[in-house]
Amino acid sequence: MVKKEINVVIAVKKILWIHSLVLLCCLTLFMYSKQIEASTSKELPASTWEKTFPVGDYVATVFEANKSTFVQTDNGDDRPWNSLKSSNGSSIYSFKATTMDLFGSSYSFLTTTNGNTFWLKPSHVSKGTWKRSIVAIDPSGKQLWAHSFIESSKNARIYELKNSSLMVIIDLGGNPGKHLTKAYIYDQQGKLIKSKILNGFLETAEGGKIITVDGYSTNNKDYSVPVRVYSESLDLLYRFTPGLNFTISPEVTDDGTIYIYSTNSKKKIELIYALNDAGKTLWKKSLTYRQLKQLTHSKSKLILDMGNYISFYDKQGNRKNHKLSNTKRFTPISISPNKESILIHDSTKITSLNDNNLKAKYEFSVEPEEDYYSGNNNVFYSGFENILKKYEVK
Repeated sequence: MVKKEINVVIAVKKILWIHSLVLLCCLTLFMYSKQIEASTSKELPASTWEKTFPVGDYVATVFEANKSTFVQTDNGDDRPWNSLKSSNGSSIYSFKATTMDLFGSSYSFLTTTNGNTFWLKPSHVSKGTWKRSIVAIDPSGKQLWAHSFIESSKNARIYELKNSSLMVIIDLGGNPGKHLTKAYIYDQQGKLIKSKILNGFLETAEGGKIITVDGYSTNNKDYSVPVRVYSESLDLLYRFTPGLNFTISPEVTDDGTIYIYSTNSKKKIELIYALNDAGKTLWKKSLTYRQLKQLTHSKSKLILDMGNYISFYDKQGNRKNHKLSNTKRFTPISISPNKESILIHDSTKITSLNDNNLKAKYEFSVEPEEDYYSGNNNVFYSGFENILKKYEVK
């Protein structure tokens, strides 16, 4: 009986020894895998160049076109426009731009793929009222042509349309439900192609579509937001209304698909849906109320930052999620100028995804409190400072 008990004890000890050995091996493999993971974590390469702007001018916008890098800085009063050589960061030209108290100031500049810049230059008329002139500037800083507008408005913007023409819009104002916008279409040589007064307030002009909205109260409790969709020839294609008490935020991809983000605070409803060229709903989906943090798009995808993850939707309504590691802070998303790269700054790393298949093109370890912009084949860093750095990441 004693011998049997001894054998049992020995067997138990062997089992415990084997278990400990297995546990030790697993722990060793885990630590080794973590070391491999850490050792393969890539840092950004050495910067190609660095550019320092005047103290107080922090970087607000970065855009690459042709062989130039265009940087709009912000000093609290003005937004200087700077053209740099993409190869070494040296200055080509710089001038003081739109004052900050001008509504739509971020839409006062447009740089096209040939490197020409188009500026809506303001001239003050009276309090809250401005007149504009469009000024065309070549990559060397030389003025090509200019046209003045007779309308006075606080809000004016400039867009490059899908057909490469330029559209200048001037807000004419109006009562709710009767808002008007004047649109001018130019070619890039300065020839006026067409002008027309549109109904509504301009929301966006992308993917071959021009979208206006015009909200008004139907009674003391409810409101309606009619949406009008125009072609790049300024012809009305269709109109639709999302329903009483729904707000809308449109995004348009390069294929002309219109994605609508719509909310109803009274019913605590959030929806996204897609419309085709005829205004027909392709699909509609519900979102968790007040979870959306950021809405944007790339060449072919609607992009939603949902806090815990980023969702990508295509025209067919297919969804793919990209999980985020840090859900407590805002996750900046930067789209490259050609819209083919999606840069996600997730806490201590930046990841670039291919718009077509959403596969990672590259991933680098970075500091969390920094600011990054996606180029077509590079990354720009500003760090919320007056310094801009360029990194080649081909």
